[in-house]
Formats: sequence, structure tokens, C-alpha cells
Amino acid sequence: MKRFEIVTLTSLVNEGKKIARLSGNRDLNEKIVKAKMKSLEQYGQLIPAVVVDATDAINQGMEVIDFTTSDVIGKEEAMNYLVLVDANHRYEAHCRLLKENEKLDEPKYLGEFYLMYALNAELEIAKMLSEINISTNS
Repeated sequence: MKRFEIVTLTSLVNEGKKIARLSGNRDLNEKIVKAKMKSLEQYGQLIPAVVVDATDAINQGMEVIDFTTSDVIGKEEAMNYLVLVDANHRYEAHCRLLKENEKLDEPKYLGEFYLMYALNAELEIAKMLSEINISTNS
């Protein structure tokens, strides 16, 4: 994945990448996840999720956890992960919709999940997260 490029989750998974989140970032809110599921089904993903490299987050003293398993990611496996700093609820909604497809003969949800690196790579991740959360909560 390159800077200023929007990529699909499918392409990243095919490259062996996994998604993680920052420990201590906002907990998932069930009501928000369900609303995001409806939105993704109806409109698709309107803006890409913002990610950083897990190695960068760990080097900045942050704890990174696998989004699916909640296992803590160590430095030795960090190169296989991208960390969501924005869109945890959208990502969870996307994953649940894909899981629901597994129960169906014909998939109902055909959406893709899009990601991009943060545009300001110079900003510390903790500050980036703080600024993103301020802008999305306002």
C-alpha cells in the first residue's frame, strides 16, 4: 500500500495483511455498528478508512490489538498489520455483513472495504487519533 492511494481490503488480505486497532481507542457501540451496517448495505462505503502501519504505532508506544481476535500484536508480527485510526465501527459493520453472507445461498452484501494511509504522516498517531475523534464527534 502506498501513500495517497486508496486500496481494497481484499487486495491487502491477498498480500497477507491483517487489520488491527489501538488498545484504548473507543469501544465499539452496538447501536452505531448496526446503523453502519444499514448504511453500508444501502449506500456502500462513502469514504475510505484511515490506517497507519502497526510498526509505527508500536514504536510510538501504543498497544496494537488484532481486530478480530483481540490478541496483542508484538513487534515481530507488526509488519503484517495495518491499524485503523478511523472507521472501527464501519469495519466491524463490514465484517458482520460478510459473516451474514456466509449463512445465505446468495450473498446479500457485495460491498468492498476501502482504506488509505493518513494524509499527514508526520503527525504522531496519538495526536492523529485525537484529532480524528474530535472531527467525527462534532
